Amino acid sequence: METSLDRATRNFAQGRFAEALRLALLAYAESPCKPQATTLAAAASHALGRPEDGMRWFRQAHLLDPANPEIGCGLAACQFDLKLVKTARATLEDVLQGHPQHVRAWCNLALACEADGDPDAARSALECATRLAPADTSVLRLRIGLALRTDQPAQAMQLAKALIAGQDSTAESLRLILESALKSAHPNEATTAAAALLANNRADVYALRGLASASALRGEFELAAQQAAQLPAALRAGFDARQVFLANGATALRACDWSNLTTWLATATQLAGDPTAVLDATEIPFQALATELETDLCAALFNAHVSDFATRQMAKAWPRPAREPRHRIRVGYIGAGFGAHPSAMQVNPILAAHDRQRFEVFAYALTADDHSSWRAESARSADVFRTVAHMNATECAGLIIADDIDVLVDLSGLLDDARPAVHMHHPARAHLLLFGTPASLAIPGVDAMIGDAVVLAADEPGLRLPGCYLPIDPRWVAWAAEGEVPARNDHGLPESVPVLCCFNTAYKIDPRVFNAWMQILKQCPDSVLWLLATNAETRENLRANARRAGIDETRLIFADRLPLKHHLKRMRLADVFVDTLHYGAHVTGMQALAAGLPLLTIRGNRFAARVGASALIHAGLADMVASDLDDYIERALLICRRSAAAATWRQRTQAAFAGAAAGPRFAAYVQALESLYVQVLKQTSERAWPTAAA
Repeated sequence: METSLDRATRNFAQGRFAEALRLALLAYAESPCKPQATTLAAAASHALGRPEDGMRWFRQAHLLDPANPEIGCGLAACQFDLKLVKTARATLEDVLQGHPQHVRAWCNLALACEADGDPDAARSALECATRLAPADTSVLRLRIGLALRTDQPAQAMQLAKALIAGQDSTAESLRLILESALKSAHPNEATTAAAALLANNRADVYALRGLASASALRGEFELAAQQAAQLPAALRAGFDARQVFLANGATALRACDWSNLTTWLATATQLAGDPTAVLDATEIPFQALATELETDLCAALFNAHVSDFATRQMAKAWPRPAREPRHRIRVGYIGAGFGAHPSAMQVNPILAAHDRQRFEVFAYALTADDHSSWRAESARSADVFRTVAHMNATECAGLIIADDIDVLVDLSGLLDDARPAVHMHHPARAHLLLFGTPASLAIPGVDAMIGDAVVLAADEPGLRLPGCYLPIDPRWVAWAAEGEVPARNDHGLPESVPVLCCFNTAYKIDPRVFNAWMQILKQCPDSVLWLLATNAETRENLRANARRAGIDETRLIFADRLPLKHHLKRMRLADVFVDTLHYGAHVTGMQALAAGLPLLTIRGNRFAARVGASALIHAGLADMVASDLDDYIERALLICRRSAAAATWRQRTQAAFAGAAAGPRFAAYVQALESLYVQVLKQTSERAWPTAAA
């Protein structure tokens, strides 16, 4: 006779989860000590999108059957769905303590580690799963997906070739092969994968777009346009073969693969000169900033992205609340960097330092809580802290209006997860841009960008602070100076040799500055170059570039990311921070100065290239700014040779940035920022509230 548990199991297998849950609960009532009923109730609850109930039942099942690894995996899945990522990770680690051969647990642990911001642990977990099940294509697919999400397309393609060799022709595998081939610039393999998908479904939109994208990667823009004509109208209108080529090329440039740079620049120039172009993503203009593309063309690419969201966004006439009398100016900071992000490191001390007699500080976080100490500090530093990650631009604007903000300061501009369209609704009395995007922008609704007299050209619009627009947190100075200088060998550095370091994100490195570094290494044979490169693909490309320049690749030493306090302390091991040319060090450069490390930089031809020069000039160290690349190389050689001039540069850097002057300079910065807010608010106070038609 079929029992309630048997019927529940059958219904679950048939996908009838509600009926399975009802019968599982009946089975539990009949036999509360049987773990099978509680496990099935948990699984059915989870399948019905009720992870809280699933978690409760899985815990009950675990009490009845603590040795069952499937129960632990199910519990972790519920925790993961509830965004309890660290808890899910700990649960899976407990499962694997007792069941180290459990492939599914290793795979789920990889997903939890990735969500917890630990991709290295995720890769290690998937490697364990691969050793246990080398023929399991589901594990291989997870490895490919992780490589793609962590910006390692070459590794993804290498793994995808194993799927090809195994003749895995499932739609899921073919799509992974297609994406890997496109992102790693293998258009022929992409064409083959797209054709295989279309053989099964001629209307497969993903495959049709992939086929057109593969042609775009080959530079066959006319053919790509013909192939894109088969897409549905909405997707066809948004397909631009030039953008596909540039976006995929930007992936290679981020990994310091410059083999196609000339064609990339020519295509970017063509796109920037097209007044009808719209960009639906920002990786192209941000990558352009790090190249030799002319400044006005970079601005054109950014503004093409602005045109894209401005065209799609309709301003809404929100009802305005009656203004309540108050004596404090209400400043709102909105950004996507409230967390373990350079933006929080920069803005948190500003939030805390505002004069609370004159200002009330609101913060709007555009990303979910990452549970970092930086996020917690942001929340403490503001008077009101709101998470608006779930809101679109229109909804954010409505909340800001309800909060009656006087000055809205956008910290993200056009960065990922930003909401620049918020300003089109004019939710505050004044709208300013600070830190987010170091380029001339015309974001609708933004009154002005905040800069200074160095980063902004004389004819460039914007508000100018009296000092460097990017401040140095006095705490950085204290953290860098704490305790003993770390040992060089703990960081893979040889003792007693000159160390040139650049901890800028690798995509800011371009061939000109890299060749300059190689010239320095050639002329100073015992020196080494210390770089921040966080993935294997970028490191290998940089090593290959060094070999082509005739430099022993072992003289390139790679650093991993460290918590800020440790990062600041390790900077004391270097002799000089060598800046990049077109998109220089910003927060990273300020941290180097806070550690007393001399900054070798050039006053470039654009905002993004002048931040380091601004810091030095405003600190009275204008003579330490190199005049051109030849001067840059000569100064670096003086440092490598440990000249008297180099010793003086270090002493002056430490006196200007790493000493007692740090605190007063930061206080003056915040006061200047507050004065600017007051000035802007006075200028806009008589302005009528804009309407949706404005």
